[in-house]
Amino acid sequence: MCFSSTTLTQIGCFGNCLPTSSRAVPIRVLFLDWAELRNALPSVIIYRMTDDLFRFSTTLEVRWRDLDALGHVNNVVYFTYLEQARIHYLRGLGVVPPDPAGISFILAEASCQFKSPLGLGERVTVWIRVSELRNSSFIFEYRVEGEDGRLAATARSVQVCYDYQNQRPIPIPDEWREVIVAYEPRL
Repeated sequence: MCFSSTTLTQIGCFGNCLPTSSRAVPIRVLFLDWAELRNALPSVIIYRMTDDLFRFSTTLEVRWRDLDALGHVNNVVYFTYLEQARIHYLRGLGVVPPDPAGISFILAEASCQFKSPLGLGERVTVWIRVSELRNSSFIFEYRVEGEDGRLAATARSVQVCYDYQNQRPIPIPDEWREVIVAYEPRL
């Protein structure tokens, strides 16, 4: 089953769903309404209608340890949220290597622009997309949203495919490139 923006809160589908239009994207949950979805486990991967650029997201819950002395999420914790989104995205696409000692990638650069504070217990949705594929590196862009949909942060990171055994960058594996290009409509 797939959906349009008007049926999003009424219909869920599990597993692989193909969009019925260029703006419909799959939802991988078995919930019938947003209230039930908000109470789901923090690691549930959600797809929903958003702008055409971001198609993949993961939702996390703000923990006590994420807070600073001012009672909101510490700036450095946002990078942990981005890391979670990266791993969920790559696992979702099936490109995370099973052996981390083999061919993998390193985080070469990361930046974040903070827009709005996040608080304890709030469900945070991190939208992620690959915006550029180069020879050995690829760029992720992120939108971090609070539970009410407000923009909490935007971010960008550069990953470099890396051969840890030989300690050098390597080209993005062809199978990674194929999967990412197939998933990201704007590449």
